[in-house]
Amino acid sequence: MRRACARRAAARARRAARLAAVVGAAAGLAGCGEATCEERRTCASGAAGTGGAAGTGGTAGVSGAAGTDAGPLPDGAACSAATACSSGHCVDGVCCDTACDGACESCSAPGLAAGSCAPAAAGTDPGGDCAGAVAACSGLCDGAGACAYPGAETTCATPSCDGTTLVRLLCQGDGACGEAREPCDDALACTGVESCTPVGCVAGTAPDCTPADPAHCVGACVEGATGHECTVTAADTDADLHGDAACAAAPGDDCDDTLASAYPGAPESCDGVDNDCDGLRDLADGFTLGGTVDILFTSPHAAWYPHIAWSSAARRYGVVWTDGRAGDSNYQVYFAAMNSSGALVDAPIRLSDGVASRGLARIAAFGSRFAVVWSRLTAPSGVVLRQLDAMTGQPLGPEQALSATSGQYAGLYALPGPVLAVGWVSSVGTSALTLDPATGAVTTATQAISTSAAFGWAGAGAHVYAHLATPGTPDRAGFLGVGASLASEIAETDLDPTATVDHGLGAIAATDTAIGNVWALVGPPSVWRFSAHAPDGARLCGPIDLATSGASRPFVAAAATATPQHFATLVYDELPAATDYDLVLHRVDATCAVADAVVVGTAPYIGATVDSRQVAAPTLTTGESQYAVVWSEGDRMMRRLFGSNLCD
Repeated sequence: MRRACARRAAARARRAARLAAVVGAAAGLAGCGEATCEERRTCASGAAGTGGAAGTGGTAGVSGAAGTDAGPLPDGAACSAATACSSGHCVDGVCCDTACDGACESCSAPGLAAGSCAPAAAGTDPGGDCAGAVAACSGLCDGAGACAYPGAETTCATPSCDGTTLVRLLCQGDGACGEAREPCDDALACTGVESCTPVGCVAGTAPDCTPADPAHCVGACVEGATGHECTVTAADTDADLHGDAACAAAPGDDCDDTLASAYPGAPESCDGVDNDCDGLRDLADGFTLGGTVDILFTSPHAAWYPHIAWSSAARRYGVVWTDGRAGDSNYQVYFAAMNSSGALVDAPIRLSDGVASRGLARIAAFGSRFAVVWSRLTAPSGVVLRQLDAMTGQPLGPEQALSATSGQYAGLYALPGPVLAVGWVSSVGTSALTLDPATGAVTTATQAISTSAAFGWAGAGAHVYAHLATPGTPDRAGFLGVGASLASEIAETDLDPTATVDHGLGAIAATDTAIGNVWALVGPPSVWRFSAHAPDGARLCGPIDLATSGASRPFVAAAATATPQHFATLVYDELPAATDYDLVLHRVDATCAVADAVVVGTAPYIGATVDSRQVAAPTLTTGESQYAVVWSEGDRMMRRLFGSNLCD
């Protein structure tokens, strides 16, 4: 603000008194105490001045001594009157180069050169130029010679309500405080009825348009002529621009709204998904089974009944079989490791010391070991077990006798711990024991668990399951379950109570939530059947027919394995004229829905005898995201590996 003489008139008397005390040239100025600002310009030097008359409310000035001729003060010098300054301007207590009477101008503000008029520093207001109508709206200098005032972001008084309108008092950006009116009710039915409170608008309660099936449908509120309306559309969870076909109220065309790769017209991929939504996937939609049929090895004599297991620790398969390659017509148990590409890691090695039963050596993997069990025919006869290092394929000790009498169809399963559960068919039915594989010590002594014969073994967690064949009229198929101590958990359960089964040909597989069994009915035509049960023995589904053979009896045993999604079964279908056999893989879920049925390979018809047909008995297991199938064709062992989606 302009520092005018009128603003200093009241202080002249006091200033004159103080000036009188100053010696030298300054003392000579005391005589100008009552002079006007213009007159003060001449009062710089000369003879001693007389004291000024008493001003209003003050005493007369004291006469000053004669001053020296110092001349006018330069810009920046301390001053109390404009007449003392060479520029004629005394501003903010210093001589200034200009009148410096604009808003937010200063001649001595901190950070500025004294004596030069310049804009006041930003964030200051040395002259009080930026006062607002109310304190909340006062501003500060902006550093460019102007005031910067708060705007509508600053409330300058308490808001109030005018009906459903919120009245806010806000700074206007020029120092003023003004009114801003905000209707709270947006007049939209879909947002509910809004209300006003002094602290702000309160949102209304929107109508509930949640659809009956929110998992597959989306509800929305739209404005109607007289209020709101709720609409339903198919959800598009995977954002592929196709609505969920499972939305019953407004079906879309997306057969799998959880996958962006599945929608009508999408390219079909080998991924287990019906990508193009035509009701077909993978094999059924034009893809073929992955992998090729190859010879795993050849033998100078027939190689019988292979069995396979996957070691996740060693990342390889272990394969066992009985083989007459020694040339003395006595069969021995052999082992070979196969990698995930289907190639032998090392040459086959012989495991058995004595003559073995021609069939059903069985292998299981646990930790970094394989365990193999079979029936020894030469003295001392009985069921024996041998362990191998899964990493090297080398035996970890000699045969361990488990029974003093011969047994058939031995099987085993590795329980958590690990503990090995071993079972076999004996003269009293099915016997079993458990042992600690680290020490070989028996942890549960041999005991009879069924009067029926177990022809297949499986397990899940701490549970062991056996597929049974019960001789009678008719012969029946069944299964049972025991725990880690071999105590009964599922009593013997008939799978097909009224049908005559071909005993000894069935198989079993298990997951944590279901147990799957496959068995054959005596024909002609013979029929392969499947059913699924819960871990408590309750039937989940089945029996259903998987395949039909033209023969009166299929003769060749089935095989089974399981993944969390599917049971996979291998059965043989004899082709016309007894020329060869199709090895058929079925994948079935726990609802007995058949997902796939595909020929894995074709085994040639070897001879007219039952034994000749049994040579071809298949085995399969699941490895690292793949299936591995091995079967015999007399003097050669065949294999095929393919991915978990079958076509990969």
